[in-house]
This record gives sequence, C-alpha cells and structure tokens, in this order.
Amino acid sequence: MAGKSVPDETWISPRPGGGGGLRVAIAYPNSYWVGMSNLGYHAALRHFLERPGFDVRRVFWEDEGLRFPDGGRSLDEFDAVVFSVSYQPDMVHLPRMLEAGSVDAAGPLSRRPLLIGGGVALTINPEPAAGLLDAVAIGDAEPILPRLMDLLLDARGGDAGDLLASLQGVTGLYVPSLFPVDDDPGLAYAVPRLGVGNAVVRARTPSLDDAPVGPAVLTRGTEFGTLYLLEVSRGCGAGCAFCAASAVCGPVRFLSLTRFEEEVEAALEHRRKIGLVGAAVSFHPHLTRMAELIHARGATFSPSSVRVERLTPELATLLAESGHRTVSLAPESGSEDLRSAVGKGVTDATVLRAADLLQSAGIPNLFEAMEIDGAAYWDGLFSQNPPVANFLKLE
Repeated sequence: MAGKSVPDETWISPRPGGGGGLRVAIAYPNSYWVGMSNLGYHAALRHFLERPGFDVRRVFWEDEGLRFPDGGRSLDEFDAVVFSVSYQPDMVHLPRMLEAGSVDAAGPLSRRPLLIGGGVALTINPEPAAGLLDAVAIGDAEPILPRLMDLLLDARGGDAGDLLASLQGVTGLYVPSLFPVDDDPGLAYAVPRLGVGNAVVRARTPSLDDAPVGPAVLTRGTEFGTLYLLEVSRGCGAGCAFCAASAVCGPVRFLSLTRFEEEVEAALEHRRKIGLVGAAVSFHPHLTRMAELIHARGATFSPSSVRVERLTPELATLLAESGHRTVSLAPESGSEDLRSAVGKGVTDATVLRAADLLQSAGIPNLFEAMEIDGAAYWDGLFSQNPPVANFLKLE
C-alpha cells in the first residue's frame, strides 16, 4: 500500500522522507485514521522529525497490509522501526506488521532493523510484545527519546551487542534479551527475573511545559480531523481500581496556563477548535479559564472527558457554547456500593445533578454508556437525536 493517497496534510514539524540519515519507520499498529488521531504517536514522530540525522517515514497497519504514506515498500529497508502502542488490542498487529514487512524479530540484529516499542499499553505490560522487540520504553517518552536518538546515531555501523548494552543503560528502556528470565511452561511467555541492579525504572518527565505534546501534522482524514489536539494533563489522581492511568501515568501534571496560552496562539493558526487531551482534564485547576480564553479568541474547545463530580454550571454552559449537543455519562455501575468498591465514589445524586446542569445549559442529548462483554450499549436518558460519533464523555 505504499502508493495509497492520503488526505491533504498541514505539517507543523518538518516533512518526513527528506532523504539521507538513519532510516527510521515510526509505526502505529492500526490505521492511518486512528494513528493520526493519537498524540502519543505524534510525540514520537515529532521527536525524530525535528532531530537532524534521520530519514523518517510513517507506517500503519491498514486493510491487512502495511501503509507507507511518505513512501517506502517494506520494514526491512529501515535501520530502526519505532512502534507507538497505546491500546492493548493493537498488540496483535505487531507480529502481523513484522511478517508483512519481511522482518524476523528472532533473527540477528545485524541483518534486520532495530525494533523499539513504546506507549502506555507497553508500559502497563511489555511482556506480551517483549519477544518481538529489542527495546521497550517504559513510561514517558520525553526523557527517553533524546538519549535513544543519540545512541542510534552513534552506533551506526557499529556492533549490535554494544548498542543493546548501551540502550539498557538508559533510564526507562527495557532490553528483554539482556534480562535473565524464569521459564515456566505454564506461562504464555517468559517472565524477567528482577533483582537488585536490573529493575527497569519508569521514565517520568517533571513538567508538561518543557515540551507540550501537540500534533506533528494536521489532516482532516482522522477521527479528530477538525480539532487541534493539545495535551493539558498527564496522569490521574482519581485512583479508580479499573483504570491504569493512576498507576502507570503518574504523578499528575498539568500544562500551565501561561504555556497553554502560547500553545493556543499557535494552534489557532490551523484550527478553530481545540481538543484538550488528558486522563484528568477536568482536574486541571484552570480548565474553566482555558475554555474562556479559547472562546475569547472566537474559537471552541472539546475536552477528552469530564468527571461527573467536576461539572459546574459554568463549565456546562461553556460546553454548550462550544457546540456540544451530545454527552455520555459513565457512572460505571448503577450501584453506589459497587462504584465505591472500585474507587469511583460518585453518588446517584451527583450523576442526576450533572444531567440537570447539562439540560439547563441547553445540551439536548444525554446518554448513559455501558460496556457488556466488550460491546458498547447506549441507554437514551434524554435525546432529540440518536448518539453521534463525536460526543463528550462524562466520567
């Protein structure tokens, strides 16, 4: 699928495929439509595009084959392949992409690309993919990628074993082949034997202000093609037992209001709607002010989610003024006791209050989201229209 056309794109980072340098494929194990809506993928892409010395190309898994929007034929023509994996179901596409790209992950590193993975899905549990990857980034990408890129450039043409040893010395990088393992026939894969001196420390960036995460490229051909996505929070302090964000993405960090204003100025050159991204957007101490700043510039906003108990009359009005017409409530359970047991201490009265605030603000469609056996179901509480794709989720 190398020649498959892409929608019009507006590049913020340097364009890929400039030629020259170390050949690196930035891979997303799902379609262009999905991958180009993912800020984690954009973060990895921006780091490599904005660093001299690399010839960068994008690759996606689409229609049971590889798609190279920037040119390319197969993964085996690259020096390194960097996978960004945000969702655990997408892990099944990793071996499919390697097979389609003629890459044998078990073969000698001198005869194939270096295979690197990162993203929250691999931070949660890297082991299902560890047998396919030479190195896995655990935690935030910002402290890892600059050092990783240095080592890749320094090691060009050098010994593969020396490179792996160097990668193991980077905080946040896990090199599976250099870890002793306990082989248990009852397990689907070998488990690393962690001991003193060989545990991987999760990488953490202290501040979102140093390098705010936004898009490398804008395109209408994605799920959020009309939005300029901007990360405003990372981590979550809610502590819900069913959610990994509190456990693997902490501590909670927020983009400062000053830095936010600077980013919005740049964003409004490209889009008139700003998508506020993060697991704890509604905990941002300046969320209402941020929305007001966007409205003052004649633009609109859309948060990735809002906690039910964090909804205020002012925020509900701002959501309505930004054009939201459908909101999904996600109380997780109809039982207060069960919600309390899983760490989501939201009362029925709080959920009903949120519904009243939304209705009073003029948002006509309100749905309750449930998941049963992996499938989504919708119960219309108040509705003038059926549910639409771009709704706001109230958690």
